[in-house]
Amino acid sequence: MCIRDRVEILREEGEAGREVIGATWLTLYFRQTDHPCENIRVISMLGGVKEKYESQGWRHAFTWYPYRYFTRPAM
Repeated sequence: MCIRDRVEILREEGEAGREVIGATWLTLYFRQTDHPCENIRVISMLGGVKEKYESQGWRHAFTWYPYRYFTRPAM
């Protein structure tokens, strides 16, 4: 699974109402919600990234270094 695949999976699962909750090398884990979600992954090698996204309404789901995954209800 390449990076592009993961980004596409995050988008598709969010549209289906599933928020990202965890990952392993080859698997992303989601939880079903009652609303569409936005799921993103950002590179986080410097401080302040978590706070920046949380101030924009994102909820930190988990960290898989060097990435941080965030989710929020779709707007």
